[in-house]
Amino acid sequence: MRVLTPLLLCSLLLVTSMAPLYASSNQLDLDDESLVQAKASLIDFEVTSIEFGTGSNQAMEWSQPDGSIQEYVIRGLEIQIEITFTQAGTSSQPAYAEASLQIWHPVGFMIDEFTSNMTLSGQQSVVQQITWVPNMSHSELDGQGLLTGGIELVGMVDGGLADDNQDNNQLTRLMPVAIWHDSMDNGFCGDTDGDGANDCPNVPYANQPVWVGGGYEADGSLSSDPDTYGHWRMIDSDDSAEGDKHWRVAREDSDYASNRHDRLWWGWFTPFENCDDPGHG
Repeated sequence: MRVLTPLLLCSLLLVTSMAPLYASSNQLDLDDESLVQAKASLIDFEVTSIEFGTGSNQAMEWSQPDGSIQEYVIRGLEIQIEITFTQAGTSSQPAYAEASLQIWHPVGFMIDEFTSNMTLSGQQSVVQQITWVPNMSHSELDGQGLLTGGIELVGMVDGGLADDNQDNNQLTRLMPVAIWHDSMDNGFCGDTDGDGANDCPNVPYANQPVWVGGGYEADGSLSSDPDTYGHWRMIDSDDSAEGDKHWRVAREDSDYASNRHDRLWWGWFTPFENCDDPGHG
């Protein structure tokens, strides 16, 4: 026992003397990590948000099956795009960065690009406003009414070597673009109620999309009951979601006429006596 006691005492002294070294080493590791984190957060440029339809032409709203709202725009109508850039770091010294907004078609080609630059201190933001006209459409609507797809809006910012966090330097948002917006307040139809007046405005516009009723027999031939326009008609309404009229294929407060084969066509009238496509954009 007298032999073991000095050995045990020596071991305890060694462990005790090493404990401060281990604690110091661990503290150094923590301090180094804190320094790295602090250094990385001094300058941190990010693309914070991309919004569209913020100008005079507001974005349209589509109600998704889950009750959420999906914004979309109409082809050929000027829109305003707002993209927000932020220097999310803590440095009080101004830092320089270059930024861009690229507009991509989903098939893989860039449609347009807008570039800018900025000088921001920590926690400062800048909003870039861009006016643009989508000259093509892209969106997808499935059988359940879910609207997806769209033109890609890609925001990018480059703060150079001083910006150590590259994970938030790019943001992409899809912008569905519809080919046309129609309140369906104009159309062509016949005199289904026999009062001597057409039941639609029947206002022609050359090369402008319009709705046209068509009446057909079971064999696909045009019907004469009551005329070739069939039974489609428009009625005045004060509860239409948009516009002042509703389309119906039966008299008001009546059921759909049985054994009918009527159709409602969407197309273009031309100033020519043929069906050649005149080009409508």
